[in-house]
Amino acid sequence: KNAISDRLFNAFELITDDEEINDAKSALIKSGAIGAMMTGSGSAVFGIYESKKMAESAYLGLKDKYKAYLCESENMGVEEI
Repeated sequence: KNAISDRLFNAFELITDDEEINDAKSALIKSGAIGAMMTGSGSAVFGIYESKKMAESAYLGLKDKYKAYLCESENMGVEEI
């Protein structure tokens, strides 16, 4: 793992037991993500991958089941690729 994935935390996950969110997080981890977490109060779930190649592979495997986007970090925010 790395410094970012080791520090992922969302307090709402402590009180939310949403099956769709849990399934999406599990799917991201199974696809190779080193970390997965829901955003805010659960409007989305994201995964962090060690490489762009791994993220692209995961995206291709997940896009038919989930509304998926492939993004990469920028100095300020993220940009869809």
